Amino acid sequence: MAAIAAPATSPITDDAFASAMARIGVFESAPVLAVAVSGGPDSMALVWLADRWARARDGSAFAIIVDHGLRPESADEARIAAEQLRAAGIETCICKVSGTPPENGVPAWARKARYNLLRDAAVERGALHLLLAHHQDDQAETVLLRLARGSGVKGLSGMREVQPGADLRRLRPLLDVPKARVTATAEATGWTIADDPSNRAKKYARTRIRNALASLSGDTARLAKTAGTLASEDVAIEQAVTSLAVTAATIMPYGLIRLNRSRVAAAPVAVSARLLDRAVRMAAGADGPLRHSRIARLLQDITHSPDTRRTCGGAIIQIKGAEALLSREPAKLPDLAPLQSLKTGLWDNRFRLTPKDAASDQDGSVMIGPLGYAGLRELETMFGKNLDGMPPNALRGNPPRQVIAGLPVLRKNGRITGFSTFAPHKANDGPNPSICDISLFPVRFAPPTALTVANAC
Repeated sequence: MAAIAAPATSPITDDAFASAMARIGVFESAPVLAVAVSGGPDSMALVWLADRWARARDGSAFAIIVDHGLRPESADEARIAAEQLRAAGIETCICKVSGTPPENGVPAWARKARYNLLRDAAVERGALHLLLAHHQDDQAETVLLRLARGSGVKGLSGMREVQPGADLRRLRPLLDVPKARVTATAEATGWTIADDPSNRAKKYARTRIRNALASLSGDTARLAKTAGTLASEDVAIEQAVTSLAVTAATIMPYGLIRLNRSRVAAAPVAVSARLLDRAVRMAAGADGPLRHSRIARLLQDITHSPDTRRTCGGAIIQIKGAEALLSREPAKLPDLAPLQSLKTGLWDNRFRLTPKDAASDQDGSVMIGPLGYAGLRELETMFGKNLDGMPPNALRGNPPRQVIAGLPVLRKNGRITGFSTFAPHKANDGPNPSICDISLFPVRFAPPTALTVANAC
């Protein structure tokens, strides 16, 4: 990754930005770019550059401003930024975060909420690319922050210029540019730039890392280069993880993941630990990486311990014989909620379903939630102790009781009215075959984390 070479405090030129975009990859004719904008110097510089780049190619850039509502002045800052961009002919929308921030982990909560809004707004407008304003100093901070947290090679390889996704690519064209040059570019726009004091709040780990980095004159570029070196090594590990997943892992359609213990143990630790991290997150429906130390302890149990049972990251791990079985931890399952509240069609961040095919819910009385052990006993009363009376499609493969208890069901007036199924129905069954008074509705195991990058959902 070649830096945009120029004096350390000079603005980024159009030609330099075009070179960075060319390095990222090929774009369609008349490209449409979505740009994440906060109103601060980094994102305002980026949207200014992106707009000029897109216009020169008969395309367009539009800005997405996310207002987290964490500070009283954030709404005014979003409005001022939007007015300036619109005056410059840049389409702009403001998205407001709903929900109450948690007592702890506010930055992580804000990042997740922000990206969800950015993704939805970009896809809605037909953009294939979402530009983010991370720069060289951000990369250095990320490396130090992850180093302090004990991250492995993947974490220390930092952020990537190109991050593929199912809906759009996340692009960071300024990732190798020093912050001073980005700031100089923002100043050259003549726009009013917002100042977020939370970026200086010492209670946040990234702020403390940023302050420490300021005293390491000249080391920012070297830290960013280290990330690039480790990124190359990460590619090799990723290829090995894919090979291991093919031979050692089996994903069952109802959310159970089976790992062959001997094959996991025979792989290099860096490879087996990454596969295990993803398997845990798949089973739990989690999307963020687990702490390296937790995975290391679990890997030790899986490869060396006698039969045992562990919990980790919202998953339960049953280590027995030649296998380790990973499934959702029953205690972490969501509460019963109205079916109509399931806006995305993804329940418990694990199962994709089409609620309209599951039941008629015109009055909002249908609820969705985990079957649970009490519900399992209800089904056993209706269909036999081993649920032999259930259609084969409903419980194909005889999943363990704890897995069945974690499946989504529909209830009305407290009674089970819908149960999950994992295979297509026969044509003569119709879209919603019934057993007694219970309708079967199709679901698909589709958590946000996949075992390998190649098969990411």
